Amino acid sequence: MTMALPTLTHKLPDSTRLGRAHLKVTNFERAAAVWRDLVGLSILSRDRDSMEMGVGSRVLLAFCASARDEASEASLGLHHVALHIPSDKEFARVAARLGTVGRSFRAVDRTVAKAIYLSDDDGIGIELVLETPHRGRLEVVGGGLRAVSVGGEIHPAALPLDLRPMVGDFIDAAGLAHPLPGGTELGHIHLRVRDLDLTNRFYADTIGFLPLLQVPAFGMYDVGTATRPHLVAFSNWTAADAPDASAAMAGLKWFTISVPSPDVIEGVAGRLAAGGIRFLESTNAVQANDPDGNSIIVTCDD
Repeated sequence: MTMALPTLTHKLPDSTRLGRAHLKVTNFERAAAVWRDLVGLSILSRDRDSMEMGVGSRVLLAFCASARDEASEASLGLHHVALHIPSDKEFARVAARLGTVGRSFRAVDRTVAKAIYLSDDDGIGIELVLETPHRGRLEVVGGGLRAVSVGGEIHPAALPLDLRPMVGDFIDAAGLAHPLPGGTELGHIHLRVRDLDLTNRFYADTIGFLPLLQVPAFGMYDVGTATRPHLVAFSNWTAADAPDASAAMAGLKWFTISVPSPDVIEGVAGRLAAGGIRFLESTNAVQANDPDGNSIIVTCDD
């Protein structure tokens, strides 16, 4: 797909955040068995065609049962959705819950965050994140990525995370079934794409995010704001001839980017028009597809 993207000087307001992700699944019961019973989201609404899940009264994920096939890591599209958990205790609670039922997952220490990776029963990737920026920072050196602790020690950007010290208090304690608390957010979306630079130009130059991490040797870039880095990440870890995710496949339907006012949406629409990118406008929202067909909605109503 060829897209003409303008290079402009601008950025979205720092209060910009992700709103919700709309996911295609094969079955609501299968989805709830993971997203509610293991991850800890609450079902906020459900009818024959849709199900919304979140924390408190805030919707973080919406589901439709329109998929016929499971997600495939070999295709482009959604790599994972990431829920950012607000405290050590609540992160440990989820880890203990996963361990108690014997669910397969991977735990990683990235210095600036602790992360748990798993998939739902349709193969949709999930990342659960505890942000720990007080412990250090990430640096791009020679096209690669490394972590530097607050004391100046250099580490690999990803190390195995030993969860045992964190979950010890929950092994024999009640409360494993407590849902995720308020303050849990849809922290970022990670996409599998063909062309890192083209995707970066779309999300940075056209949509208006700040381009932040760019690690060619690792095959990953991300964009965000000054106060919310890593809102949208994208990698080229699939094969060069990787197929698009099919309409029948479980995965991402669209995700929303929440901005503070209609004038921000007007700015996004203007940049899309200047780049010759087709989009749809509605009241307080604009919808467009990125270079790989991932659908986004910029709105001030989410």
